[in-house]
Amino acid sequence: MSEKADHEGAFRELVPVNRLASEVIRRLWQATTVKRYAADQLITARGTSDDLIHYLIDGEIDLFDHSRMV
Repeated sequence: MSEKADHEGAFRELVPVNRLASEVIRRLWQATTVKRYAADQLITARGTSDDLIHYLIDGEIDLFDHSRMV
């Protein structure tokens, strides 16, 4: 089983994904990319415009605002 397939169940349970019609969820999942990030790797920064939606499926992240953890 692929890493993406391993996370499909968790994706289907996310809010607001879990409130969508099954066909819509299926199409969203087909367009979804699952990425794994290394520890201390920057995922995104304030002011960045990338037209992406990020969901944390597994693990944890630290949020910083001007070098201060929030």
